[in-house]
Amino acid sequence: MKKNLLALGLIISGTCNSQTWNKISGIMDSTQIKSVAEINNQVVVAGQNWISNGKADFAVSTDGNSWTQIPTYSFAGWFPTGLPQNNLIVNPNGFTNTRKLVAGTWQAFNFQPYNYAEFSNGTIIGGSAGYPDTLYNISNTGVKGAKLGNQKFKLSSKYCNGANNRLFIFSYGSGLGYIDFNNLSVINYPATFNGQAMTKTSWELHSVTDMVRTSNGNLFATDQLYGIIKSTDNGVNWTTVLSGVAGISITKNSTDELFVVIGSAQIRKSSDGGVTFTNINGNLPANGFKADVFVNAINEVFAFINNNGAINPSNSGIYKLSNLIGLKETNKTIPYVSLFPNPTNGRVNIQAETALSHIKVMDLTGKIIVEDECSEKNYSLSLDKVERGLYFVSITINEVTQVIKVIKD
Repeated sequence: MKKNLLALGLIISGTCNSQTWNKISGIMDSTQIKSVAEINNQVVVAGQNWISNGKADFAVSTDGNSWTQIPTYSFAGWFPTGLPQNNLIVNPNGFTNTRKLVAGTWQAFNFQPYNYAEFSNGTIIGGSAGYPDTLYNISNTGVKGAKLGNQKFKLSSKYCNGANNRLFIFSYGSGLGYIDFNNLSVINYPATFNGQAMTKTSWELHSVTDMVRTSNGNLFATDQLYGIIKSTDNGVNWTTVLSGVAGISITKNSTDELFVVIGSAQIRKSSDGGVTFTNINGNLPANGFKADVFVNAINEVFAFINNNGAINPSNSGIYKLSNLIGLKETNKTIPYVSLFPNPTNGRVNIQAETALSHIKVMDLTGKIIVEDECSEKNYSLSLDKVERGLYFVSITINEVTQVIKVIKD
């Protein structure tokens, strides 16, 4: 008997515009969510527990749909930092100790700076826990190395990699700077903002909180004082694209649509490279504080909501957008596809009413495991060499792409 699993979502077509959010947090409902760190599709959320008033809650998810609480240590509700090249989530508590998350448990990370950042080549740097911080090279096991010159900068829990091994660092009071890997001893500051010459001192008047790089190399950053800002030249010159708002956080999906948190009131998206931003709050709680937003490997959008200091589970929590919002729409008919057996112990058969054109298998991190072209209605897909777990099969027919969940037993 054939087992058919219908498409979970469309990567390129067939989306709708309703803004419906579903609460999925559960264990984090009574916390003030501090921050979120993501390594591919492993997401760690840290929050201060307002009931116990001293411990922190941590939740980890591999798919953004089910969350598991992991152990806390000391007062750990600070800001986890994702280090994707080293496959680490590092969480300093700001006072006494630092831990790295390995396989769901916290392990010692010897150097205990206030925060960390990571170059695209995997080099880790950390601050000395002062204000501003002295920066040091850090090994992937946490051993402090050489000091990066004599310049100081207060790292935040977020950072951004530009082109050519350029690392962007930013925080309140330090503004915005960048370090080139070929000259680690120098912190550079962007040359201009809205056409005006800038210095280290003038950038310190900015409060840059988050940054993202799109596939064309453009950089977008949130500034609590100056709104949403953009650079088209790897961060040398910046201009405002949305003023009069307090930018809090920013992320993007696979088609470079931007999702931003504005102040404590709105989540907006831009589908035109920051020219226009549309409110997508939908049914999110009006009294909640919008703390963060992220998009996972299959373009699902999540919002992290604080109740900002009071215990009110009706406001706090993690919310998921019920559809794949904002991807390019089309009026083409979605082809019928049958995929079986599912679950499978190795081989999967794909059948369609019209000829297939492209098959791709991705793991939970978005990594492509199998990819092939096809011109037949039937296709035999081998998963014999992949480990057990959940995968996503992307099937393209007549320029319409469907994504189907497949379980390998």
